[in-house]
Amino acid sequence: MAHQMSIVFNEAGVKDVEPPCVAQTFINHDALLYKVFLIGDQHYIIERPSIKNLYPGGQKTVFFHSGDVSCANASSALNNMENMICSSVAVQLDPVKISRLVSVVRKLFNLSLFGIDVIVENKTGRYAIIDINTFPGYDGVPQMFEVLTDYIVRQMNAKEENVYETALNDLPISSYMSTTVRESERSEHSQEVAGCLNSSLNLDNAFSLEPAVKLDKAMRFRSSQVSHLQSCSPTIQESGVKPPSRAGTAVQQGEDLVSQCNGGIKLPILC
Repeated sequence: MAHQMSIVFNEAGVKDVEPPCVAQTFINHDALLYKVFLIGDQHYIIERPSIKNLYPGGQKTVFFHSGDVSCANASSALNNMENMICSSVAVQLDPVKISRLVSVVRKLFNLSLFGIDVIVENKTGRYAIIDINTFPGYDGVPQMFEVLTDYIVRQMNAKEENVYETALNDLPISSYMSTTVRESERSEHSQEVAGCLNSSLNLDNAFSLEPAVKLDKAMRFRSSQVSHLQSCSPTIQESGVKPPSRAGTAVQQGEDLVSQCNGGIKLPILC
């Protein structure tokens, strides 16, 4: 329902809209929409078509789906600027302003994965945010699958590093053992990881398996480290160090992270 929209041109048209709804002032922006996507500390600006310049009058209320107007390569009577008057001076998007905007939204909402829809008013050059999405589709972001996977791995490592190092520093050196994962098992599981990620994110299966292997390896290695700490729990307890809650496994942290990213829908590979 969030993508079902209408344009009201006059007071009489208000009765055509059924609540609940969100009302926004229409701003002419020469049919250009800028999708700003954030993944971690990197943001990407993707230009999309948008609604052409419109003005109040006696027109009937227009109903439409936003995807029919603003998706990549969308062609619609609503975004066709032929024979329409554009602003005399073309508006150039200011990357400094976009960076500041991203920084403010990130800090305000404490998010690292989000998308912002930005338009620029054609006569004044003022910027307007018309939508903010948590974990958007990232359509058009170069190498999105690899960038997102690398971000998840970095987050897993960062979240566990402090807990793991605190416990490990209190273990006798002789009790620490490195563990390995059988290559065949890792390879087989990585195929499953790639397939589930592609399915959950609606991606093409042609994506490289390398990021999925990297994610799988990181999760298994961290899990094996904490499992070893569990086996040494008497030693930890003797040293007065409390074992990490719920073993602090990277698998659980990875599950929580991707679940959060995916709007609360847990991916089967991380359950």
